[in-house]
Amino acid sequence: MTEEVKIFDILRQINEKHERYEYDKKIAPAWQLLNWLSHDQYLMDYAQNINRLMFVSGMPDKMVYKYFFHAIPKKRRYIKWIKKDGVDKKRKKAIEEIAERRNMSIREAEYIYDLVDRINHNGHDIPF
Repeated sequence: MTEEVKIFDILRQINEKHERYEYDKKIAPAWQLLNWLSHDQYLMDYAQNINRLMFVSGMPDKMVYKYFFHAIPKKRRYIKWIKKDGVDKKRKKAIEEIAERRNMSIREAEYIYDLVDRINHNGHDIPF
């Protein structure tokens, strides 16, 4: 039974320089590698350098992978999984009430809610 390769295996392979798996574009496309590796502040320069070349010249995904594999220093890294911020239920309910009562869009109600919130907290950074 063969082990299913995931993008995390490819990322670990890049960071630790142990080529256990064959690179597959379907598992880890170049843009996704670039996205994940750019989350580490020490790898931002590598990601930025390849980003310029990748989209302008149409560099193949395999070449981007090889660049990362050979250029990035060997080190165990913990790349954080970036999650979407949770929605504040109290804020959301208040915004929906403002929008319904005043007959306005959610975007306008958010602006009003944030403005009132800023006035209530300090009142010094109001844009008018």
